[in-house]
Amino acid sequence: MTSTVESAVTLPLRSRVARFMRAFWVPLVLVAMALGYSGWTLHAHSHALSPVDEWVYSDYLYKIGHGQIPVQGEAIGHDALNLMACNGVKPYGPMGPPCGSDYSDLSKFPFAGITTADAYTPAYFVVTATIGNIFHAVGIDSLTSWRMTGPLWLGGTVFVMWMLMRRWRVPNLAILGLGLAFIASPFSWWTYTYVSTDAPSVLFGALLLLLAHRYVQTGAGWWWIPLISVLAVLFKVTNLLGVGLAALYLIFAWLAEWPRRRWTGWRTERLIAPGQRWLGLVVVAVTAAVLGVVTQLVWLRIHAAFGIGKVADQGIGYAFSKSELISQIFNFLPGTLRANVNISGSTAFALPLPDWSVFPLSWICITGVVGSIWTMTRGKQTNPLVVAVAIASAAFAPALAVALYLTTGAYYQLPPRYGASILAGILLVSGLLLRNRLAQWVVIAYALLLGGVLVAYLPVVGA
Repeated sequence: MTSTVESAVTLPLRSRVARFMRAFWVPLVLVAMALGYSGWTLHAHSHALSPVDEWVYSDYLYKIGHGQIPVQGEAIGHDALNLMACNGVKPYGPMGPPCGSDYSDLSKFPFAGITTADAYTPAYFVVTATIGNIFHAVGIDSLTSWRMTGPLWLGGTVFVMWMLMRRWRVPNLAILGLGLAFIASPFSWWTYTYVSTDAPSVLFGALLLLLAHRYVQTGAGWWWIPLISVLAVLFKVTNLLGVGLAALYLIFAWLAEWPRRRWTGWRTERLIAPGQRWLGLVVVAVTAAVLGVVTQLVWLRIHAAFGIGKVADQGIGYAFSKSELISQIFNFLPGTLRANVNISGSTAFALPLPDWSVFPLSWICITGVVGSIWTMTRGKQTNPLVVAVAIASAAFAPALAVALYLTTGAYYQLPPRYGASILAGILLVSGLLLRNRLAQWVVIAYALLLGGVLVAYLPVVGA
């Protein structure tokens, strides 16, 4: 009798667990891989700082801990100067006066010891310092504690990307392969295992597209889109590109529905939820974009009001020309996922991977966007998304370059990582095209191989 009762209780429980695993095995695997891979990589890092501005970010975090926010023209504090003098930057080594000296001569430090992180709002740094303090409380040093927030951002990002792709009915194996490729990419190496303001960007881009598609399908939750747009820009101004992509998708969804409403019998898949106000898509898109821009303009006024000196000279100015502008068209689409750091005065990379090993990451992105455009047919529900992603991939980098030049009067070559907030959209259209089972397994195998090489090899050469 007892065994019968136990069996009646256990079987439903097992059934529920089995259903849960069948439904959520992909995000569980991706989150576990994200935390494990990035956590192990972070553990393998030395205390040498990332060349992607980790030095000035650490100064911001030290000051946040003392209730201060760096302002324009402010000198970098002693704690961060000590990191540069003693630990240095990968792969250049220590810079400035000897380790342990008084660091009174700031001219010996990069940027003459003046911060370049003052243009950021405190949003990312408050979150990083708050979470980092939890790790620091158990005896982990400050720099490592701050870095440990990166794997958490990566885990959250792959989960939201899974939600986005499932809503678009991307096959599970395609999501798994693209998620693993994202985790193993050079972009993720620099972004989620060091202190990096790019860490929230892909998550915000994916979340905005998810909310936009939910609003198109159901008519619900429109107010989340402007709210998250403001929050995204507060974390980093380049997240405006993610806001722009979501707004473009809403506008193209509105345009795609227009023939159905104008001409009876027009054959097209329904995009917009029945009963939803048609112009609502445009209103929400414009509201999100305007609020994002206004947020940045307000911050710029606040930032300028508290400045105490000139902007730090980073020595990276370039002549702004038509040819340079054209070259930016080919920046984000092939480059963001495999974004690496060039060693100054050399063609080598700070993450020592040969080009051929990461070219497939570019192929995945290019094939997804270009292939989706080529396979478009009239009336498909995916058309607004595909067109929006294609325009963003090609036009947003030149647009950002123009905006930078007009607002600052200076120009520098935009690093591909600035496209982070549209990367989820690029991977999404790649997933929509990745239907062949063999191709899905090829992507999975490649991602595991690339990640395995990084895990096994790079600590040997000094990760």
